[in-house]
Amino acid sequence: MNKILIKYLFIFLLFLSCSALFGQNITATYKNMPLSKVLTSISSDYKITFAFDNDLLKTIIVNKSFFKTPIEEVLKTLLEIGRASCRERV
Repeated sequence: MNKILIKYLFIFLLFLSCSALFGQNITATYKNMPLSKVLTSISSDYKITFAFDNDLLKTIIVNKSFFKTPIEEVLKTLLEIGRASCRERV
């Protein structure tokens, strides 16, 4: 599981390093949508390019609404959703 989290964190940091992301707000509702589709939707709607492992992220389901939310907050929220979905059970 740690390998998955490392990949996801790397992708997240890559997103934040792109200055084009800052200053954009997102308004959208994602209901029972795989994280891979959420990122594809954001990419299409907001003209932002993401690179990710579709097979890895399609198993993480997102149920979240955003209203004029800064892209940084949206990505942080998606990271938290992904992290919770990838936690190892003891």
